[in-house]
This record gives sequence, C-alpha cells and structure tokens, in this order.
Amino acid sequence: MTLSFGRYLRAVAFVTLLGLAVLAALHLLGIPRGDLLDWGVGLVSVWWLLLVTTVPWNVRFDAQAAIRDAEESQSLGIAVDASRLSDVRRLSRLSLAVALVLHVSSAAALYAVAAAGWSAVGYPASAVAVALTFVRPGARAYAYLAERLYTFRKEVHHPREDVVELRQRLVSLESMLDLTEESWASTLVDRLRDVTVKHNRLSERVGVLSTTNADEHSRLEKEYRSALATVTEDRQFVEHLREIVRFVRRA
Repeated sequence: MTLSFGRYLRAVAFVTLLGLAVLAALHLLGIPRGDLLDWGVGLVSVWWLLLVTTVPWNVRFDAQAAIRDAEESQSLGIAVDASRLSDVRRLSRLSLAVALVLHVSSAAALYAVAAAGWSAVGYPASAVAVALTFVRPGARAYAYLAERLYTFRKEVHHPREDVVELRQRLVSLESMLDLTEESWASTLVDRLRDVTVKHNRLSERVGVLSTTNADEHSRLEKEYRSALATVTEDRQFVEHLREIVRFVRRA
C-alpha cells in the first residue's frame, strides 16, 4: 500500500515531537546532547527523506496499478481510452525518474554537508537516502505480490469474467427497470388524462342537467300558479251562481 500525504504529515509531526522529547530528556538528565546543528540537520533530513519516499513513489505506484487494471480490462474486451492510458504510462516513467533524481541528489547533498564539516549527520543520512531508493520499491513489490495473491484467491471463488458478466446483467436489469418505470408512468399519465376528460364531460353534463332542472321547476311553478288562479276564478264564479240561486229562491 502507498503512503498517503496525510500519513506523511503525521509521520513528520511524530518524528519532530520524538526528537524534541529526546532532546529535552537528555537536557534534564544532564547527558551531553551534542551539537544542535546536528539535531537540526537530522530532523530536516528525516522530513525531506520522508517526502522523497512518499510523493513521487506514490504517483509511480498508483500509475502502475492503473496501467495493470487497464491492461486487464483490455484483455476482457472492455474499451479503454488509449490517449489517457498513454498519459498514465508517461506519468509513471516521469515519476520514477523524479524519484531516482531526488534520492541521488539528496544523498549527494547530505554527503556534501558532512564533507564540508557542517554536520557529521550527513554521512548516515546520505546512506539512508541511497538505501531508501531500494527499500521503498522493495516494500511495494512485496505488497504488490501479497495483493496479487489475494486477488488470485478471490478470483478462484469469483472469477473476473463472472463479475463482468454479472455487472452487465445488472446494467441490463437497470435499463429494463427504467423502461418499465417509464412505461408505467406513461400509462398512469394516460389514465389520469382520460379520467380528467371524463370528469370534465360529467361536469358539463351536470351543468346542463342543473340548468334543465331549474327550467323545469320554473315551468312547473308557473303552471301551478296558473292552475291555482284558474281554480280561484272558477270558485268565485260558482259562488256568484250560488248567490243568484239564493236570490231567485227568496223572490
């Protein structure tokens, strides 16, 4: 696994605090702590070597992993952008060159510091810079072998071809579900539209019937009043006849 930049910062903080703690302990115990310049050169060397073994090598290892994944995908017939793959290969070569140059230049600079008599810490620091040139790739190679063995064991139970086929089936099922959902939604919209049309028609029919009913009620009321007026007039006529008959009898 590659070291993240966050881990690098935590490592720098840990080394710094550890160095200060050791320096303070030596001072409290009265033990000669040596030249402060040596301590400063040592801490700066640790910071720099941690950076050199973190950033460029991380880029190199991540680029190599991306290249391997792309080649495996191509072997399975999965399309890979050739231009982007070429850029990743170029980045992998560039990061390797930068890492090697930084290691060599760091070792030379630390050796020059020691040779100039500024700090004897430069000699072991330069040796560490050279050693890390091989230690970091070796550690990565071991991690890569362990990862490949784990991947091989996993592919024995779940082959990559089966995983690809399963993914394709899932994509197909997702497409079918989308089509079904769209069809269902379209059917629901059509039904709602039909219901709306029928509702509007019924509303219009109810309006017409309400108007007709009101007209019929008005007509019946008029007929009732006309009949009632006719009956009243007939009653008055009958009363007049009765009065005439009574008058004739009395006469």
